[in-house]
Amino acid sequence: MLHRGFRRPSLFHRGEDNEQNWLITLSDFLTLLLVFFIFFYMMSRGGGKDKLFQQEQRPASQGILENNSYNRVSILSEDLNNLLKRSHIDANASVLTVNNEVVVTLKEKILFKPADAALLTDSYSALGAIAEIIRQNDDLKVEIEGHTDNVPINNRFYPSNWELSMARAISVLRYFTEYEGIEASRFSVKGNADNRPIQGNTTESQRASNRRVEIRLKT
Repeated sequence: MLHRGFRRPSLFHRGEDNEQNWLITLSDFLTLLLVFFIFFYMMSRGGGKDKLFQQEQRPASQGILENNSYNRVSILSEDLNNLLKRSHIDANASVLTVNNEVVVTLKEKILFKPADAALLTDSYSALGAIAEIIRQNDDLKVEIEGHTDNVPINNRFYPSNWELSMARAISVLRYFTEYEGIEASRFSVKGNADNRPIQGNTTESQRASNRRVEIRLKT
């Protein structure tokens, strides 16, 4: 028997309560799922303040190394220019910086006779100035490249411009290793023949510019 004033809950109200309880449970589940995915993402990235700190610091450290390398290349380039001027051969030589390299270009006329790979004694002052820089910077690696113009050569010593360009590079190498006493393991040589001209090969002036030896100082 029911007391007066008491009302039995209707089925409608019970349905509303069940629906609200279900929504609360789903909301909790989605929240937990979101937390799980955030945690999983942080773990996959390495997580932690130390890892984040290292990632933030890496670009700064790399920038410092790049700046130091750039400053060193600039100093090497300036020193070489001064030494070549003192040797009075700067009109037939040039110094350029390319990325982390200093490239010294010596024209044929101060190094060799035409179609020959024997060094002229007049070249010793220029090569000696470069050797001084190489010796003072014992961590530098040096690449010597021989270049010719596009006029074919065919004699009993050099069947083509490939052999001539390589022989000239080797002559410069031997000066550094045998005359200056610099360790041979620091050097590499390359003959490019006429495949890397710096000018056209139409006029004699252009061909003369292409006949050269490049000495690349790699930091």
